[in-house]
Amino acid sequence: MTKSAARSASTVSEAAAAAAAMSLPSMTKPGRNSTTSVEAATESALRVTPMKLLVRVVEARGLPAVHLNGSSDPFVKLKLGKRRAKTAVVKRSLSPAWDEEFSFLVGNVAEELVVSVLNEDKYFSNDLLGQVRLPLSQVMETDDLSLGTQWRCFQEAPWSTR
Repeated sequence: MTKSAARSASTVSEAAAAAAAMSLPSMTKPGRNSTTSVEAATESALRVTPMKLLVRVVEARGLPAVHLNGSSDPFVKLKLGKRRAKTAVVKRSLSPAWDEEFSFLVGNVAEELVVSVLNEDKYFSNDLLGQVRLPLSQVMETDDLSLGTQWRCFQEAPWSTR
């Protein structure tokens, strides 16, 4: 697979449940090469403390055309463990805007959020346009537990002619 110039934007912000939110701000991060019992206890607590992950799917630009008329009918599918969500389909667009928000309960920060951009196909299976994987550990490494709004280059589907 090659990296595509096509991008999808999503806001991934993490708001912890009340118990975890109260304890985390008082913790300090040790150096990257060190471990402490406090760090290990925090990581252990985060694996079992349910948290809420907020994901906002904003837009995509420069998607590949799948249909003969030079367009696609894109939508985004989100997967976190066994939980799934999807945006509405935007008909005949290579630069769709969704601005939709989703929330997931997270029990294990070792999971990853899989963001797939697909083309809706009414008669056959949906076509994968591209995909990006976001490890939740990236969110936990930030001071404000948020990745903010970022453009993400996705891995383009292998069949793409770009």
